[in-house]
Amino acid sequence: MTSSAPRFHPRLVRAIHRLDDESVPIAEVWRRVGAWAERRGMPRPGYDNVRRIILAERDRRAELRQIRNDVAGTLLTGRTPDPVDALDRLATVKARDRHRPGRS
Repeated sequence: MTSSAPRFHPRLVRAIHRLDDESVPIAEVWRRVGAWAERRGMPRPGYDNVRRIILAERDRRAELRQIRNDVAGTLLTGRTPDPVDALDRLATVKARDRHRPGRS
């Protein structure tokens, strides 16, 4: 019999994304998520699973931030950004969401 990682309730995943503050360590976010889950009668999620979701979300945010900065930088130099390029890059980020932990 094969085993698999547990599926988190969508509310728990949204809470992980919402409670993630990139200025604090992942362990602190995990503690906050565990407290949030307990208050709602849910089991506390394991550190490793929460860590994977947080790292994936932070990577996603960094990619979106880079696209936004590139477009803004182009505008600040007086040039017109290529909308097709920006939309393609955004579509690539969205396509990766299907493979990121905690995203569907």
